[in-house]
Amino acid sequence: MTPAARALGIIGLGISVVLATGGGALRADEPAFYQWDDTIPDQPGRLLRTEALPAELRIDGVGEQFRILYSSIDGITDEPIVVSGLFLLPEAPPPDEGWPLLAWAHGTTGISDACAPSRAGPGSAVRDYLRAWLDEGYAVVATDYQGLGTPGLHPYLVKRAEGRSVLDSIRAAYEVREDLAPDVVIAGQSQGGGAAFASAAIAPDYAPDVPLLGTIATGLPYLTADMPTASAVPPDQVDPGLAYMFYVAHVATALDPSLEVEELISRQALPVFQDAERLCIGELMGRVRDVGLTGADTLRPGAIARMIPTLLPHYVYPTLQLEQPILIATGTEDRDVDPRGQLMLVRDSCQAGSVVRARLFAGEDHTGAWLASLDEAIGFAAALRSGEPIEPDCAPEPVPR
Repeated sequence: MTPAARALGIIGLGISVVLATGGGALRADEPAFYQWDDTIPDQPGRLLRTEALPAELRIDGVGEQFRILYSSIDGITDEPIVVSGLFLLPEAPPPDEGWPLLAWAHGTTGISDACAPSRAGPGSAVRDYLRAWLDEGYAVVATDYQGLGTPGLHPYLVKRAEGRSVLDSIRAAYEVREDLAPDVVIAGQSQGGGAAFASAAIAPDYAPDVPLLGTIATGLPYLTADMPTASAVPPDQVDPGLAYMFYVAHVATALDPSLEVEELISRQALPVFQDAERLCIGELMGRVRDVGLTGADTLRPGAIARMIPTLLPHYVYPTLQLEQPILIATGTEDRDVDPRGQLMLVRDSCQAGSVVRARLFAGEDHTGAWLASLDEAIGFAAALRSGEPIEPDCAPEPVPR
């Protein structure tokens, strides 16, 4: 297989968005909250602003719920920026030692500001997932990521940008409430699974002050020069997953203006590529279906090979050797992020010296494995908090439904 063919995996990244994200309705509520006209602190993770979440976006059965705005560092230019997100508290009062903190990294929503979860609201499955953690007594902070909600392009799948956004949201959370315990677990799904892994990878150098106990990552992509996470849809069939490729192409052309869009995207697909800048993922996937786009008639010959040199340095994990344990969950029927790539990441991380507990869920797809792993994830976090040793599993056997 040629490098260009191997790299086709980029187009298959994402999640089953109808279940797992905000789904795509454009919103424009409270845009002034996301504008920061004062000097941005040089120190990342400083809380800049909060406001109560609007009633229509609130999660039932949860205590206080806020939007937050905080300082961070651009994952590409290293300049100070502002990032937005959510902060949620349980209904029950904090224990004497304070609430432990879950930092949630969301899956693909889009690259438009209107697609930020703090603006559009999390989808029903995410609401249920986060409510389960809140019911267990965790406070939750959930970044929107760099460039979602706040000005600037969202550098979709750029690992340093994602990791910094997550880690600085944790720092900001401790400024929102002082009654948080020094116990942090990061969890993420799909794009967010990659963000969670990246956060753990950069934490020792970027945020040694964050009291990270461990990480939970499901459906996470693993991109190297030799390993794709390929879509399972044949190139001659209509593929809604091409929506992810359009987001990736926007990032590639932003990083390297010498990349001509007309040399990457076919004339037939160009209007959908242009729509990707404003449409959230659910609606964009619908556009792909309506137009009837396939992989074969969307990309110009050699398009992926042209983008790879620009994208790959930003898309690889900074290291596979994590200081804290990680739970990685995968579905055998995942067609969005190839299970073979996920299991290769497990193997490579184990060989690098990470403590990895891998779980492989038989018959589950991308979203199904994430949801099926919830009980395991909560138990994993409890073991981390109690100081129990984590038994690694680097060669998981499929777990029946």
